[in-house]
Amino acid sequence: MESTCNERYDAFEDEDEFFLGFHSSLASKESKTTSDRIKFSLAETARKGRHHGTPPFGYDKIDGKLMPNSYQAAIVKQIFDLYLKSGWGFQKIANHLKETGIPSPRNGYKWYDITVKCIISNPHYTGKLVQRRESVKNNKLFLQEKGYKERIKNDSEQHAVVYDTHEPLISNEVFMEAQSKWKVKSAILR
Repeated sequence: MESTCNERYDAFEDEDEFFLGFHSSLASKESKTTSDRIKFSLAETARKGRHHGTPPFGYDKIDGKLMPNSYQAAIVKQIFDLYLKSGWGFQKIANHLKETGIPSPRNGYKWYDITVKCIISNPHYTGKLVQRRESVKNNKLFLQEKGYKERIKNDSEQHAVVYDTHEPLISNEVFMEAQSKWKVKSAILR
C-alpha cells in the first residue's frame, strides 16, 4: 500500500497502525505551524495599532479601531470616580451598578467585583493599545488534566504597546492612581 502526505487517512483501515504515528506527527506539525502563523499575524496586528478580539467595555470596534461608546464610556468614567474619589471597593461599585440597573459588559445586569477590577486594571482606557498581556503556556499535561490551556501573565516588557491608537476615556494619571491604590489595598489584604 502506498501513502502520501496529502491523501486522506482512515485509522480504521490501517490494520497494523503503521501510518497512525506518521499521520499524527504530520498533523501535530501542521497544528504548530498554523499556531505560529496566527501568533505572527496577531503580533503584526498589534504593531499596527489595530485591536483584535472583543473591544473593552466603553468602546465599540469599527474597522479594527476602538471608538468610544458614549453610554458605556460614561459608566467607565463613573467606575473610576467611585473607586478613586468616593473610595469604594470593587464589590460596592458592582452592587451599585447592579442596583441602578446599568447593563454589564457581558451578562445583562449582573455586575461582579471581578468585572469592575478588570475595568480598573485595563490600560486600554488611557488611549494606548496594550496587547500580549497574557500568553498560553505549552503544557500538554495541564491541558490533559484541566481540558484547557494554561494562561500566564506576561511581564510588561513582553507587552505590545502602541500609544495614541484611540480616544482615551481616562487620563494616564487617573489610571496610574487607580493602579497604585489597588496595589496598596491588595497588599493589605494579604
